[in-house]
Amino acid sequence: MTRMTKHLSQLAVALAIIASVAVAPKTAMAAEGYNLQRNLVTNFPDKYRTRLEPGRQTLRNDLVLNAWGLTLRPAGAGGHWWIANTDSGTVVTYIGDTDTTPLFQDALKTVRVEPAPATPEQSPTPTGQVFSGSEEFPCSGTSFTGAPIAAPSRFLVVTEDGNLQCWAETGSRLAQRMRSFTVAVNGEAGSVYKGLAITPFRSGNRLYAANFGLRRIDAFDGAYQPILTGAFARPADVPEDFAPFNIQFLEYEIDGIARQGLFVAYARTTADPIEEEQGPGLGFIAEFDLDGRHLRTLGHTRRLNAPWGMVAAAEDFGPFSKRLIVGNFGDGTLVAFGLKSGRQRGYLRGRDRQAIQINCLWGLAFGNGASLGRANFLYFTAGPNGEADGLFGSLHFVDE
Repeated sequence: MTRMTKHLSQLAVALAIIASVAVAPKTAMAAEGYNLQRNLVTNFPDKYRTRLEPGRQTLRNDLVLNAWGLTLRPAGAGGHWWIANTDSGTVVTYIGDTDTTPLFQDALKTVRVEPAPATPEQSPTPTGQVFSGSEEFPCSGTSFTGAPIAAPSRFLVVTEDGNLQCWAETGSRLAQRMRSFTVAVNGEAGSVYKGLAITPFRSGNRLYAANFGLRRIDAFDGAYQPILTGAFARPADVPEDFAPFNIQFLEYEIDGIARQGLFVAYARTTADPIEEEQGPGLGFIAEFDLDGRHLRTLGHTRRLNAPWGMVAAAEDFGPFSKRLIVGNFGDGTLVAFGLKSGRQRGYLRGRDRQAIQINCLWGLAFGNGASLGRANFLYFTAGPNGEADGLFGSLHFVDE
C-alpha cells in the first residue's frame, strides 16, 4: 500500500482468479463484450502506452508517481481532474478526455501538498481526496502570485502522515488560486489516513477519514470539528485485525428508490501501522449510514484483496451497469457487487476474457460527461511497478 509494499506473487493471483471462475454468475460470464483499458498519463509512457483515439497519445508527467486519490467536479462546474501522487507529494490536474477534447493541462498544472507539521523535512504522502461544492470547510493560504486567499475549500486531501489539508480559490486565474494545500487538521498521534469521503449537500456536510493507523473512521463537521466519536464500530463479521483502508460516499438506486451510504473498505493490518497485508480473501466491504451505524457487510469471497477504490457504475457500463465496482489494490482486479443483494457478481474482464489486473490499483471515478471524461468511462489511478511508477487511465465496455 505504500512505498515498501510487498506484492502477491503472480502464481497466487492466477490461482485466485481461476478458483473464482467456477462461482462467477452466468450472466456476467456469458455477456458479450469486454472492458478496454486506455492509459492516459504516466511517468513512463514507453512502458505503459496503449492505443488511443486518432490524434491522442499517452502523456508523460514525471510527477505522476504512485497515483492514488482521484476526484473531479460535477458536470457544469468546470474544473479539472485532480490526481494525488503519494510519492511526489503533489496533486496534478488535467482537463478533457471527452469525445471532442483530448486530455490536456492548463495553467493550473500542479498543486503541492504540505509536509506534516511535525516532520517538515519529509515529503508529504497524499492519499484520498474529495471535491467540496459547499460554502463550508474554510481554507486560507497563498496564491501562485503571493496574494492571500481565504475561501471555502474546493478540494481536500488526507495523507499517510495523519493530516487533513484543504485548497481554495476565489476565481480562475493563478492569482486567485492557492499554490499549495494547507493543513486544516493535524491528526492524533499514530493516525495514518488512507482515504477520505465527503457528503455533497448544500450545507451540514461532513468529512470522513479512514484512519488505518488507529483502526477507525475520523469524522469532522464543516468547521473541522471532530464528530461521531465512537461511531463506525467494526462490524462483528469483520475480523479484529482488519482496519478501515478507505471510505466512500455513494448515491445509488434500489428498485427505483434513491439511497445513499458510506462504504468502508477494510484491509488486514500488519506490525507496520502504514502497511496492509495482501492476499486472496483479505478484504471486506461494509455499508454504514451517515451517522456511522452499520447497515450491512457485503458478500465476502476470495476475490477481495486489500480493496480500496469503490464507485457506483454508470447506467451504460455493460453487464455491470449500476453495480458497485470495487478495485483491489492487492492484485489489481476489479470486482462487481449487486447493490441490492450485496453479492459479488464477478470480475471486470478484458478482451482475452481474463480478469483485468492493474498493478497497485487505487482510485476509481466515472467521468462527469461534460468537460471531464465520458460518463460511462471508469477512470482509475494506480502505482504500477510496486508503486514506483504512476498511471491515470480509463476502462470502458466494448459491446461485441
